[in-house]
Amino acid sequence: MQRLYAARAAAHCQGPAIGDALMAIVLGDHPEVQQAALESLEGHLNPGHLSALIEYGIRIQPADSAYLEPDRESMSDLPPGHWQKKELVFRYIHQVLEQDWTESRDSGKESSVRSESLQEKLGLFLKQGLHESRSGRLVKFSESRNIACYNLDSLALLGENPDYLLRFIEEETHNPGILACGLHALARIETKPGTSLHRRAEALAIQGLRSDTPARDAARQWYSGIPKLGSLSRLMRSFRKILPFNEPEIRKLARALPGMQGLINQRAPMYADPFASGPVIRILSHGEAVDVLRRSTGYDPSSPGDGYSYLVKTEDGITGWVSSEHLVTETKKN
Repeated sequence: MQRLYAARAAAHCQGPAIGDALMAIVLGDHPEVQQAALESLEGHLNPGHLSALIEYGIRIQPADSAYLEPDRESMSDLPPGHWQKKELVFRYIHQVLEQDWTESRDSGKESSVRSESLQEKLGLFLKQGLHESRSGRLVKFSESRNIACYNLDSLALLGENPDYLLRFIEEETHNPGILACGLHALARIETKPGTSLHRRAEALAIQGLRSDTPARDAARQWYSGIPKLGSLSRLMRSFRKILPFNEPEIRKLARALPGMQGLINQRAPMYADPFASGPVIRILSHGEAVDVLRRSTGYDPSSPGDGYSYLVKTEDGITGWVSSEHLVTETKKN
């Protein structure tokens, strides 16, 4: 238990040795402590952790098959599901590669990811994850779509052959989210006008311009050139059903819905029962959109916020209770 608390507290610590210590825990401790260390690692990542992230990612295997894995339904005393853990690993790898690529471009220095053996190992791991993501998308796992987005861009950052990326994206043009992320990745790769690669990429961009908002934005980015640091995260956030509550026409639409739309304003637990009681069903992310179903019948005047708990439903269909201090809505539904 002490190791678990220490792994969680390390997220707020400073110092270059913290990341290495957390990575060591990730590779060899109790699964619950491993997960806490992995979640705390985000602010301490560096290129030296890539090999360990690959090793940990390879160990993550579903109990049977992707079709039998629960969709983000983890109780507090159980480790997260296969896709949740994989998504976090691939997000971390992308974060390291994007930061390294940007610093190398801006400073003119050589990339920190120089080892040919590491690049080859990393490329194979990313490609495997990219193709595994297809099985998850068949059963509507949002994590699998995010994995595809991270890995397409990570492969572009590694300098993968454009033909490989183009073939994968061309097979996924029916999926606007993958098309958008694919165009974002292709914007990092310079193709000579008039070549077959350029014509294929431009055909995807033209299709993106005719698609939904994220794909249109990504297509414009392809035409304009290199994406900015963090732009993939902004693109992926636009996939969420988040309503801008300050717009009158959106407020009018929201009032007509059977429930009320809400946003989680900080990382927060979702409980099985009101007033932070019962098991933790899952952890809600900052900025996550939810449907507010109803307010608790009683309230706790000592609790932060208005003292009530709210029953909410996530985009992937999970229902549970959150404290009002973690929830933002135009009008909280009684």
